[in-house]
Amino acid sequence: MALAQYCQQQLQGIDGLEIISNDVPELSTAIVSFSLDEKLHNRELYNKMREQKIIIKTLPQYNAIRISNHMFTTNKDVDQMIAVLKQALV
Repeated sequence: MALAQYCQQQLQGIDGLEIISNDVPELSTAIVSFSLDEKLHNRELYNKMREQKIIIKTLPQYNAIRISNHMFTTNKDVDQMIAVLKQALV
């Protein structure tokens, strides 16, 4: 769960998205989801991430993205995803 918390911390304060995952530790999971504003469609972000070999899931009904943090994901992986996300939101 520490990696999911780290991911949420890195997402906080980024303009153009809203974290939709629960941040209460007792109610949260390793999955972190966030919705995008109208400026960026989730499929476009998915393609940008895929070009960088970053695998994410789209939630099309919410123009949202789901990040699955698991035992093979590291803080460095999250940092790389955040860097691509910030570039895409510019």
